[in-house]
Amino acid sequence: MNDFLPELFAATMDMLPQVVFNKGQKVHRTLIALYSTVIEQVDSAMILQAKGRSASLDIILRSCLEAYVDLVNLASDDGYMHQMEMSYHHEWVRLAKGADPDNPYLASVIADAESNAFHTSELARLAAIAPLMNTFERFKRAGMENEYRSVYNQLCSETHNNLRALIRRHFRFADDGDENKLELIVMSEMEEGALVATLHTFIAVLGQSNVIIHDYFKTNAQDRALDLRRRIEAIEDPSATVTMMQLETS
Repeated sequence: MNDFLPELFAATMDMLPQVVFNKGQKVHRTLIALYSTVIEQVDSAMILQAKGRSASLDIILRSCLEAYVDLVNLASDDGYMHQMEMSYHHEWVRLAKGADPDNPYLASVIADAESNAFHTSELARLAAIAPLMNTFERFKRAGMENEYRSVYNQLCSETHNNLRALIRRHFRFADDGDENKLELIVMSEMEEGALVATLHTFIAVLGQSNVIIHDYFKTNAQDRALDLRRRIEAIEDPSATVTMMQLETS
């Protein structure tokens, strides 16, 4: 598995020039941006894993999985762009409304009345069409409700430094369970089973993202992307966090 991720990544980069898109079309631009995000985060994960610094891989994986969910939803329905735009305006408005005049980091936001009015107006317009989805609803729309309730929950625990994640990451218990014999761990590698699951999830996400993008843009690399996915299915590990079948979309 450790050998296949670099191979898959190299094939992904080799196929990338085959993707031709309309730069003036916002759906196309967003799809390519999401795909590029997946590629970049897989690259970061490989670098860390190769240097024996795997402790942060699940934090990167959370963002990668979120990008994948949006990629699935947008590729299957151009109308999902509404959610992407609404989320953008929602975050701006939330920041501006909660801005403290004494906060030097937000001075420019408070002063930009024109932008604030624009984002507020756009948010109201989009909200009249359909409400903003929360994270669970986005996962559900992508057919990944089970992943949200399991994989994503674990990844969020790592990202937010939940007590569960902190203890598992930095302490090892003695065989007799004596807490006075706890061993502090800093800069350690992930446990083998967890590492395998995380790497396989990166593989699954990148492999299926390739299939989605090359199918959507009808490139000459469609067959190659499908062949790579079949290879992933063939090496699927039963301990993997997410399987290719779970990630497949109709």
